[in-house]
Amino acid sequence: MLGTFSVDLAKAPGRRWEGIGAWAKEARELADSYVRDLGGLEVFGDLVDAYRAACVPEAFGAEIDAIADEIGITPNASLVANLYYDAMHAVLGCTAFAVDTPEGPLHARNLDWWTDRRMLSEHTLVCEYDGAPTPYRSVGWPGFMGVFTGVAEGRFAVSLNAVISAEPKPLALPVTLLLRQVFDEARSYDEAVIRLADTPIASDCLLLVTGTEAGEMVVIERTSTRCALRTPANGLVTVTNDYRSIDDGFERPDDALAATSCKRFDRATYLALRSRPASFDEVFEVLMDPGVRMDITVQSAVMHAASGACEVRLPTGGRHSAGAASASSRSST
Repeated sequence: MLGTFSVDLAKAPGRRWEGIGAWAKEARELADSYVRDLGGLEVFGDLVDAYRAACVPEAFGAEIDAIADEIGITPNASLVANLYYDAMHAVLGCTAFAVDTPEGPLHARNLDWWTDRRMLSEHTLVCEYDGAPTPYRSVGWPGFMGVFTGVAEGRFAVSLNAVISAEPKPLALPVTLLLRQVFDEARSYDEAVIRLADTPIASDCLLLVTGTEAGEMVVIERTSTRCALRTPANGLVTVTNDYRSIDDGFERPDDALAATSCKRFDRATYLALRSRPASFDEVFEVLMDPGVRMDITVQSAVMHAASGACEVRLPTGGRHSAGAASASSRSST
């Protein structure tokens, strides 16, 4: 079931997540799964504290601690759960594309990620943030305070896709926390693109960013220190899980994710160019195509930065549309 939760950024960081305990069971289940996948907290020793001190902004650390208190886990378990992408992003898929319309770009993404019992799908939570330059929405899960998929009304939308390079991974800001910073602070599409392209980060990623005006869409290909921008052609830009402007440094012939990346890229591009989707339903038709959607797809979302609209659909049939009163049986204000 899809839920919604309201976050007031005007509050002190330690109070922003008051009420998330309504999802304590789900959040603990997810955190336990992440920690187990990473081999248990004991394998990190003192590294968690050292990494937090070096790379996690103080305000975000306070949010992570407050979430831990609300849901009944340790602060280190809460931190590790929020750093899962940077540690395990090789297990993520994802297909995303953006297409121009007369009302500004539509931004589409499938999040492909394997978890036990489809927990990520079942426990999807849309967080609605107030107190930034404009309100924004993030599609995530209970206990997660970073951003994978989000849209800021009148500013921009961003989605994160996984990719791997041979470049060493430095001690740097986790990419999901960089996205959160940008949504909290950046006032425009151009500012968001500059910050996402230039800020050193801890892991490789592909970022699709869309704005409010025609042509405002770009794929930012990132390693920890390098960047390339891929602009649209024929009013469309597509991204899956491979670099197209950066040399990743090695071949992965046995990588199942990489093996499907080109096929999904080609299929999504073909369908979007053929149909020229101009509505949320038409965009979802592309995302749901068997050649685009994967068996491990846990969320499908369509966003429109000009209006801030966001619709999420789950494989189980759950839906969330921004502003819909029936979006959830549990909501925090």
